Amino acid sequence: MRMHKGVTLFECLIYLALFSCIATASVAIIARLWQSRMRAAAIEQSHLTLYSAFDALAREMQSAPSLRTQWKCIMPTTLIWPIKDSKRNDRCWTMHNKALFRIEGSYATASGQWKKKHGSTIAPITELHFDCAGAERITHVTVLLSDGITTLQETIALHNRIIHAQ
Repeated sequence: MRMHKGVTLFECLIYLALFSCIATASVAIIARLWQSRMRAAAIEQSHLTLYSAFDALAREMQSAPSLRTQWKCIMPTTLIWPIKDSKRNDRCWTMHNKALFRIEGSYATASGQWKKKHGSTIAPITELHFDCAGAERITHVTVLLSDGITTLQETIALHNRIIHAQ
């Protein structure tokens, strides 16, 4: 029969080992939860950035001409069209330095050069592709944007100026 109060060294080591295991498991669970939350936040930010960029592009394309001959440049990664009610200004959306880039200025179709321009970076992207449908009139433009995390493919209708999601 034991007469003294307290715990033995062996009991103390058992409790210490038990609490160490519980603390280690708790830290591991918290670390996994934190990593998954950061991953989800990165995906959410990616969606927000790409959809905001697409909305800005779609809003500007609503003023683009429908006739293919009125456009200054139609390429898979570059679109240039004259700004409505402006004789000297053109608008361009392209990929430059791994970013979606918007340019406004005076574009010379014959030389393929900008006479004067100013541009702004809209969103960081890794892939851009434009696909214009329609022979004489461009009926819609399918836009593919990717930033390495999220890929967004949407269609902008030009015949009646309605945006369709795919």
